[in-house]
Amino acid sequence: MLVSIFAVTFSLLLTGLIKYLPQHLQLMKRRSVYYLSGQEGDDEVVLWQWIDSGINAAKERLGFGTKPIMRGIHNNEL
Repeated sequence: MLVSIFAVTFSLLLTGLIKYLPQHLQLMKRRSVYYLSGQEGDDEVVLWQWIDSGINAAKERLGFGTKPIMRGIHNNEL
């Protein structure tokens, strides 16, 4: 009896994780990109623009040039 209760509970939890987790991870990714960059849009482009702006700010503080790290980031060519 105890083993069957454990098996049913485990299978329900596993099924819920398999069905729900990918959607939840996508939602978490969109929210984190919005919180980090302050704008919505294509997640990959916005995230790379945010990373590039942070690198450029650090380079300015250190006295280096502010040339973009990756081509196409500012022109949305990713």
